[in-house]
Amino acid sequence: MNNDASTYVTNMMNNENFVDISILLPLLDQSSYTDEEKIRLLNKVHTYNLSIIKYFIEENENLKNNCIQNNTYTSPTKIHELASIDAPQMKPNINVSTFYHDIKNMDSYEQIDNYLHTRINQSLYAETINYLIAELLEEKITIKKLQNEEYHQTGKYSHTFDAEQNKIAFLLDTLFKLKSEKPTEENKQNHLIYLMNEQNNIVVSSDLKAVPIEYYDSFYRLLSSIQDGTFKNFKRIGTRSDTFKNVMMEVKEHQTRIVFGQIDANTYIILTLFVKKVDTSSDYKANLRKIDNLYYKMKSQIMDVLSTNYDSCIQTNKEITENLFQKLLTKNKGGDIYGNLRPKNI
Repeated sequence: MNNDASTYVTNMMNNENFVDISILLPLLDQSSYTDEEKIRLLNKVHTYNLSIIKYFIEENENLKNNCIQNNTYTSPTKIHELASIDAPQMKPNINVSTFYHDIKNMDSYEQIDNYLHTRINQSLYAETINYLIAELLEEKITIKKLQNEEYHQTGKYSHTFDAEQNKIAFLLDTLFKLKSEKPTEENKQNHLIYLMNEQNNIVVSSDLKAVPIEYYDSFYRLLSSIQDGTFKNFKRIGTRSDTFKNVMMEVKEHQTRIVFGQIDANTYIILTLFVKKVDTSSDYKANLRKIDNLYYKMKSQIMDVLSTNYDSCIQTNKEITENLFQKLLTKNKGGDIYGNLRPKNI
């Protein structure tokens, strides 16, 4: 897992692309980096992102000067917005705007700690902290960009943003401390939920019917590895070069694959399972694109259910997981994995 965070950062830097903090933070959470190592990497990324912004500001200034010299300059050239720098954009799975606004008005660690723990469902706590950090880091970068613009216009730096920078530094320090705290003892197994299609059928239930029984043991091991967090032969898929809409991952054995997504720090959605034959890579990609489109279409509904009825949803899917494990263990190809549940939602 360490490799995944490091590889993402290295690839983005090697291609001189902006490093998206909202993608990096979940990868760091899955890694075994110490808190100090995570902070060092984030500081490295922050410095790098600032250099990217400075480059575009300087390029914009050079372009402006060239236009003036050639009498072709008519209006200020718009400096690249952060979203237009070659970086994938990910919307958070939860709405953090209210939390972000509220903590900006708080002045103590205790106040922020109490507020977040009382307002956020524990299952979404880690993800919320991640996105708050991402928002603050992006704001910090924006302030630096404004300072550079001001410097190019006036030839000096002012202290206009000092108070805001100090506030951001305090909030980042507080949130990193909250991230490093050990959570109270709870079930160490990850929660699994399952993607449903528009006919309200669980996708992997249909997938399993097409799988020969001799592969059931393998799928049992792969599903167990997602549940216990060991993630057998983990691979991240759904990169920009593959033009997928979602960040997806897979665990695999020789020919078996389970593709899944991450909802929060310990909740994962099982998207599809299948057997990949050596000579059917095109079918593999086609299957991924089909699932990617379905997941993208159903995601808002999934998040609505989780945000309004998390505990009930998790309990229902826990029973579905037990049914699925039982089916894989007994190599029972008949029926589906609902048992007596047949839920209306996930």
